[in-house]
Amino acid sequence: MDRRILWVLMILSVYTFQTLAQTSCQNKASYKIAAVVQYQTKYINYTIEGILKYFSSSKCFQVQSFLTNNDRFLEFETVHNLVKKKFDGIALFPVDAQSIHYCGLLAKYSNVPLVDLFGDKGLNARAYLTSLAIVDSEKIGKMIANYLLKNSKPGKTIVIQAFFTEGFSTGVSNGLSKTLNNTKFTIVFNGQGFYSNQVSKTIIKQALTEYPDATSIITFSGEMGNGVADYLKEQHIKTKTHISVDMNDVLEKYIRENVYVQASAYYSGALAGYSMAYSLKRKILGNKFLYAKNIPVIVVTKQNIDGVLMQNPYRYPQFANKIVF
Repeated sequence: MDRRILWVLMILSVYTFQTLAQTSCQNKASYKIAAVVQYQTKYINYTIEGILKYFSSSKCFQVQSFLTNNDRFLEFETVHNLVKKKFDGIALFPVDAQSIHYCGLLAKYSNVPLVDLFGDKGLNARAYLTSLAIVDSEKIGKMIANYLLKNSKPGKTIVIQAFFTEGFSTGVSNGLSKTLNNTKFTIVFNGQGFYSNQVSKTIIKQALTEYPDATSIITFSGEMGNGVADYLKEQHIKTKTHISVDMNDVLEKYIRENVYVQASAYYSGALAGYSMAYSLKRKILGNKFLYAKNIPVIVVTKQNIDGVLMQNPYRYPQFANKIVF
């Protein structure tokens, strides 16, 4: 046989062995993975789609989803029950930094790998977390502010964040305030949208009634952005600059229209889920992995949305019907 053919066969055999080693179930027929999330939003569902996408390449990993309804005690109880049921890994979308601390310690001392699907840059959790997906909330606030400074008429700004006490909202608010300080933009209204389309519609109606001359609107999530855009469209209000956060199928359409939403500080939930699933699998199988994965943030507009989403999709819709709570 030709030596070149032998060489090719040898290389292929090495890669085949490596692939089998990566996808093998080793000593178990199946590994149980839990996705524990605080509530159901489009973004969180997209995160679970990323987890399912990663594990779809192996029949050895089974993913189940659990809902905590933004309740710290229910979250801890859920993780505790999963540990007792001998789940092999947990991907947690935590209620807050305090809850991830307690859940992380419980998992660590039970020898169950636990990853954080939505960790902030300042979270010091290496002692008890296997890995975390970092979404830099303060950076997002600064990016939004810089977009307004370059693209919006100066004046009054309406802000609809999620929760006043939430770490993510606090980080975005800090970034906004630092960047807009001593500029011609003034935040005159600060409301809570609770990640809800309908609540945000009510809030923006109230805000624009009080400040009809506001020039810009900021929403801290895609679903709240959808609600505001729906209201602006219903009222035929086309004079406001509206920038949102993250991405979903409805918000994508609005950005492409470039009338009721001009931009979004985009980061991919699917990438966060996919990355943390990778870390879980590597940990379970005894392989090396990075502790932290920085989820890229980019301001998406009508001009760049195709390229950004082609390179970094926000979801894997083929796995949507596999999410069962």
